[in-house]
Amino acid sequence: MQISVRCWSFAALALVTAGPSLAQGTISLGDAQFVRTASSWDSSPEANLRGVSLPLTDDHLYEFGWWFRVAGDTQETPFPFPDSQSYDADQSDLSWNNVGGRSLFSAFESAGISTGNGDTNGHVYVWLTILNLSAVNPLTLEIFNLADFDLQPTVANDTARLVEWTPLGILQLNDAGENFAQYSASRQSGSPIHYLVRPYGANDVGAVLSDASITDFDDSGTPFGPGDLTAGWQFSITVAPSAMVTLAVYLRVNLGYNCSLNNGTGLFCDGLELGNPSLWSAAVP
Repeated sequence: MQISVRCWSFAALALVTAGPSLAQGTISLGDAQFVRTASSWDSSPEANLRGVSLPLTDDHLYEFGWWFRVAGDTQETPFPFPDSQSYDADQSDLSWNNVGGRSLFSAFESAGISTGNGDTNGHVYVWLTILNLSAVNPLTLEIFNLADFDLQPTVANDTARLVEWTPLGILQLNDAGENFAQYSASRQSGSPIHYLVRPYGANDVGAVLSDASITDFDDSGTPFGPGDLTAGWQFSITVAPSAMVTLAVYLRVNLGYNCSLNNGTGLFCDGLELGNPSLWSAAVP
């Protein structure tokens, strides 16, 4: 998938300087809200996704965040508080001038929220761009994203299965009620992606990313449930000197956007894919 990102410069971004107390905000469209809190930048990155089902107060997201591991590191590290931030209506922009203070890479995150037909659904895209700060050496690193969905009305009866559409990776989530969700990932320049699904608890995805050892996702954990799940995507990337690579994840509740994210093309892209695809076959092109 070709990802288009607005032109930007880390040095020139005119955003609000952010300390820990300011690294929080909400983007919204209609009733749909995607919330980052002051606890969004640690080993248990809190986040919320509300207004996408009835009742509108239901929250379908518990955690959402990023980790990284540079080649040669002995463990993963969560992204720290951003150096600058802007939350404006349905769009947020966050930047890190020197992630981890190691003069290796900067990062910029652009997120947005939209809705489909009707008010009880939501689609959040989050694009993360990595800039290699070296003008001489390529940079090899692993980037990890975590999403802890809690589909309402009951958080502990969710199921998940992998559904693959090139060039997307898609995890389809359902529960015993009418709500469903999708957690998807795409990459630029053919970077490999892998996923991991684990039940919430002492060995969940956030826990294994935050322990003192190396973790590599092994495409395991599905089919899952029913239960309380955590999930994540891993991107393996090499960034050329002074170059950038952009990664993307998508969070959707009560929307199936498989074909829309693949330019509306494909054997099964007949308009019906916007509904609940829980009965679709996993064996699709």
